[in-house]
Amino acid sequence: MPTVDIYIQLSVNFAGNPKVRALKRFRRDARAVRDLYVQMLLYCKGQRSDGFVPEDEVGLLVFPDPESAGQRDAKRLAEVGLVEIVPGGYRVTGWLERNASRADIEQKSQAKARGARLANHRRWHVEMANPDPKCEWCLTTDQTTDQTTDRDRDKKSDQRSDRGSDTERVGGAKRSDSKEEEEEEEEEEEEETEEEKRKPLGRQEPAGARIEPGSDDDPDFCAFWDVYPRRVAKGHARKAWKTATVKGQADPKVIILGAELYRDDPQRMSRPIEYTAHPGTWLNGERWLERAEEAPSHQRRFTYPASPWAD
Repeated sequence: MPTVDIYIQLSVNFAGNPKVRALKRFRRDARAVRDLYVQMLLYCKGQRSDGFVPEDEVGLLVFPDPESAGQRDAKRLAEVGLVEIVPGGYRVTGWLERNASRADIEQKSQAKARGARLANHRRWHVEMANPDPKCEWCLTTDQTTDQTTDRDRDKKSDQRSDRGSDTERVGGAKRSDSKEEEEEEEEEEEEETEEEKRKPLGRQEPAGARIEPGSDDDPDFCAFWDVYPRRVAKGHARKAWKTATVKGQADPKVIILGAELYRDDPQRMSRPIEYTAHPGTWLNGERWLERAEEAPSHQRRFTYPASPWAD
């Protein structure tokens, strides 16, 4: 289970949704039925259950009401189409259409962890010229360097053999000249080899290790996209992210923290979603700098649960 707070958004149009409005048929019980639905949303988000709520969890979600009341209200939710009855429990309708699946979340988490390891490799192994034999990127670099050195050595050997054959076909004077040139070239090759040896191991970036900023392989951009409160115009956001982090050399972690603070801003949450800036516009305006000095402890704990109709 995650140890940090998980936030979900609830659409401002939640109460006006036709399926939610249909709960009025249950009269005084409508509020309890709606509360169970919200509790189901919280459970699915916290457990990453892909919208599934086990039948035996319903009793806990309606506590202190009896479990029988919870099962009754769950069936009422199914009547209006907010959930559907499936083997072993209930499934929130359209959950995966509006929320990331457990597999997607784990994949992004793995990509973020891999990106962190790559950043450590560049910082401690490449920049400090201190390769680690246990590092996957250092190992790849060593193998690539060894293979390149072997190919260069074979190529130079073949060239010397060709020059030797040509020398045998010319006169004595030319043989002498060729021998002198060959000796000079061998000296140059030795100098080049010594220079290569002096180069710190691991300076070359391993093939395929570069991650395009703003792409789906960029763990920092994925983390930013996950926390930003309005996920629209992703192409525009990719370009703005690349401009901010590459050209502007902004720290991705600072941008992500600023996005979290913007997401949890009470003033922003009190207004309709249309007043929330598009992510690309927010990045181009460098608006993370407005909240760069705010500490995480001052973030507002947004307790409203999400809805499958959330923007």
